Amino acid sequence: MVAGLWPWVAGVSAVAAALAGGTTYAFSSFVMRGLGALRPGDAVRAMQAINVAAISPVFLGLFMGTGLVSAGVAVASLW
Repeated sequence: MVAGLWPWVAGVSAVAAALAGGTTYAFSSFVMRGLGALRPGDAVRAMQAINVAAISPVFLGLFMGTGLVSAGVAVASLW
């Protein structure tokens, strides 16, 4: 039973890592460019608002959970 579960866990880990990577790419490509177009004071306030809005269970689960699941898959692959 457990042996048949690992491909699914690895697949979920890969999809979650792709989502995390896509989110990071979008942020660095578009959001930071948009913030750079603002006046410094406005950019600081906008970034602070983004930081407050980003802290959510979904966001933290995606980023933290992906690392934990990926580490578990890596350890399991050694056996």
